[in-house]
Amino acid sequence: MTDFDPTRPFETVALASVDGVSEPTLRDALAAVQTAMEPLAVADIVFEYRRTFEPDPLVARHGDAYYLAVPPRVWPEFAGVLELAAPVVDACRTVHADCFRAVVDDPTNDREPLVLVE
Repeated sequence: MTDFDPTRPFETVALASVDGVSEPTLRDALAAVQTAMEPLAVADIVFEYRRTFEPDPLVARHGDAYYLAVPPRVWPEFAGVLELAAPVVDACRTVHADCFRAVVDDPTNDREPLVLVE
Protein backbone atom coordinates (compact mmCIF):
# COMPACT_ATOMS: atom_id res chain seq x y z
CA MET A 1 0.00 0.00 0.00
CA THR A 2 1.30 3.48 -0.86
CA ASP A 3 1.24 6.51 1.38
CA PHE A 4 -1.63 8.95 0.93
CA ASP A 5 -0.60 11.73 -1.43
CA PRO A 6 -3.30 14.42 -1.54
CA THR A 7 -1.80 16.02 -4.65
CA ARG A 8 -1.67 12.81 -6.70
CA PRO A 9 -4.68 13.58 -8.97
CA PHE A 10 -3.08 16.88 -9.84
CA GLU A 11 -0.07 15.17 -11.40
CA THR A 12 -2.11 15.09 -14.64
CA VAL A 13 -1.61 18.85 -14.88
CA ALA A 14 1.54 20.91 -14.62
CA LEU A 15 2.08 22.10 -11.06
CA ALA A 16 4.26 25.06 -11.68
CA SER A 17 3.80 28.62 -10.55
CA VAL A 18 0.24 29.73 -11.20
CA ASP A 19 -0.60 33.41 -11.29
CA GLY A 20 2.42 34.34 -9.19
CA VAL A 21 1.89 31.58 -6.59
CA SER A 22 5.02 29.45 -6.23
CA GLU A 23 4.88 25.71 -6.79
CA PRO A 24 5.65 24.86 -3.14
CA THR A 25 2.94 27.23 -1.89
CA LEU A 26 0.49 25.81 -4.41
CA ARG A 27 1.30 22.19 -3.45
CA ASP A 28 0.86 23.04 0.24
CA ALA A 29 -2.51 24.71 -0.45
CA LEU A 30 -3.73 21.79 -2.59
CA ALA A 31 -2.72 19.37 0.14
CA ALA A 32 -4.44 21.56 2.76
CA VAL A 33 -7.73 21.40 0.85
CA GLN A 34 -7.50 17.61 0.74
CA THR A 35 -6.36 17.08 4.30
CA ALA A 36 -9.09 19.39 5.60
CA MET A 37 -11.47 16.68 4.41
CA GLU A 38 -9.64 13.76 6.04
CA PRO A 39 -11.30 13.86 9.46
CA LEU A 40 -14.71 14.02 7.81
CA ALA A 41 -14.15 11.19 5.31
CA VAL A 42 -14.25 12.29 1.70
CA ALA A 43 -16.94 9.76 0.80
CA ASP A 44 -19.18 11.29 3.48
CA ILE A 45 -18.54 14.81 2.17
CA VAL A 46 -19.33 13.71 -1.37
CA PHE A 47 -22.51 12.01 -0.12
CA GLU A 48 -23.53 15.18 1.72
CA TYR A 49 -22.78 17.38 -1.31
CA ARG A 50 -24.90 15.03 -3.46
CA ARG A 51 -27.81 15.32 -1.03
CA THR A 52 -27.48 19.08 -0.62
CA PHE A 53 -26.64 20.46 -4.05
CA GLU A 54 -28.79 20.43 -7.17
CA PRO A 55 -27.91 19.23 -9.69
CA ASP A 56 -25.89 16.30 -8.38
CA PRO A 57 -22.31 17.63 -8.19
CA LEU A 58 -20.61 14.24 -8.69
CA VAL A 59 -19.60 14.18 -12.35
CA ALA A 60 -17.16 11.25 -12.23
CA ARG A 61 -15.16 8.99 -9.97
CA HIS A 62 -11.88 7.43 -11.01
CA GLY A 63 -10.21 5.25 -8.43
CA ASP A 64 -10.08 7.20 -5.20
CA ALA A 65 -10.66 10.61 -6.82
CA TYR A 66 -14.06 12.28 -7.00
CA TYR A 67 -14.64 14.90 -9.71
CA LEU A 68 -17.28 17.33 -8.58
CA ALA A 69 -18.91 20.43 -10.03
CA VAL A 70 -19.90 22.43 -6.95
CA PRO A 71 -21.65 25.75 -6.39
CA PRO A 72 -19.30 28.76 -6.44
CA ARG A 73 -19.75 29.30 -2.67
CA VAL A 74 -17.75 26.14 -1.84
CA TRP A 75 -14.33 27.57 -2.68
CA PRO A 76 -14.72 30.69 -0.50
CA GLU A 77 -15.72 28.37 2.35
CA PHE A 78 -12.44 26.46 1.90
CA ALA A 79 -10.53 29.73 1.77
CA GLY A 80 -12.09 30.88 5.03
CA VAL A 81 -11.52 27.64 6.89
CA LEU A 82 -7.95 27.26 5.65
CA GLU A 83 -7.16 30.97 5.81
CA LEU A 84 -5.73 30.96 2.29
CA ALA A 85 -4.92 34.23 0.55
CA ALA A 86 -7.04 35.09 -2.49
CA PRO A 87 -4.24 34.50 -5.04
CA VAL A 88 -3.57 31.06 -3.54
CA VAL A 89 -7.27 30.14 -3.68
CA ASP A 90 -7.43 31.31 -7.30
CA ALA A 91 -4.38 29.19 -8.15
CA CYS A 92 -5.98 26.15 -6.45
CA ARG A 93 -9.18 26.72 -8.41
CA THR A 94 -7.18 26.84 -11.63
CA VAL A 95 -5.40 23.57 -10.86
CA HIS A 96 -8.64 21.84 -9.85
CA ALA A 97 -10.27 23.04 -13.08
CA ASP A 98 -7.31 21.87 -15.18
CA CYS A 99 -7.32 18.46 -13.46
CA PHE A 100 -11.09 18.14 -13.86
CA ARG A 101 -10.92 18.94 -17.58
CA ALA A 102 -7.98 16.56 -18.11
CA VAL A 103 -10.06 13.65 -16.78
CA VAL A 104 -13.70 14.58 -17.35
CA ASP A 105 -15.21 15.71 -20.62
CA ASP A 106 -18.19 17.44 -19.07
CA PRO A 107 -18.84 21.16 -18.77
CA THR A 108 -19.36 22.52 -15.27
CA ASN A 109 -21.65 25.35 -16.46
CA ASP A 110 -22.18 27.70 -13.51
CA ARG A 111 -20.44 25.29 -11.12
CA GLU A 112 -16.79 25.07 -10.15
CA PRO A 113 -14.58 22.00 -10.42
CA LEU A 114 -13.47 20.38 -7.18
CA VAL A 115 -11.38 17.20 -7.08
CA LEU A 116 -11.31 15.31 -3.80
CA VAL A 117 -9.17 12.30 -2.96
CA GLU A 118 -10.26 9.57 -0.59
